[in-house]
Amino acid sequence: MRIRLSEVTVAFGDVVAVGPITTTIDGPAIVALAGPSGSGKTTLLGALAGAVPLASGAMVVDAGTGVEHPRLPSFSWVSQAANALPDRSALDNVMLGALGRGAGLADAVADAENRLVVMGLEHRRVQAARTLSGGELQRLAFARALAAERPVILADEPTASLDEANTRMLCARLRDLARDRLIVVATHDPIVMEACDRVIDVRALSHRSDAA
Repeated sequence: MRIRLSEVTVAFGDVVAVGPITTTIDGPAIVALAGPSGSGKTTLLGALAGAVPLASGAMVVDAGTGVEHPRLPSFSWVSQAANALPDRSALDNVMLGALGRGAGLADAVADAENRLVVMGLEHRRVQAARTLSGGELQRLAFARALAAERPVILADEPTASLDEANTRMLCARLRDLARDRLIVVATHDPIVMEACDRVIDVRALSHRSDAA
């Protein structure tokens, strides 16, 4: 997986939020879009997802097939809030990822069971999501993203509400996940940045072109 940004700018009206940015993001890896609040990292993450339009420049994606796309062809989004269905079980929440890609019910159950094990949540499988801790909810969100079986996971400040212990636990899980996929995380958390293969300083790149 390779994402190339060429002079990418994102603007809201007359206000330039990000850019121009020229860089390349390669996977499999964990890559951080880093910077303080207001630096544009979440905006750039949204642009990678295709949810935020580019004001100028171009993004080209090669998913490893040799065929280039103008946006990410397949990705999962993990938000800061985790977005679990509070009254449904952890298993039900993860099954949504598999059902969303067309898996049958039996396959979705089996797949969700496996993803919960990967994220260390197998003991919480029948618990309602509202009973899970903040760290468990974030791991649940990544389990659901895994069940969708997409090659790219985009995560917006996934550790913002976590303590240090839970942050380190999540980062250890993400290191394992990044062996065969690209994970791009918008963050200002030094623990997350330490766990990443590469850190992109969005604010610095917005003031100069820096091909990587």
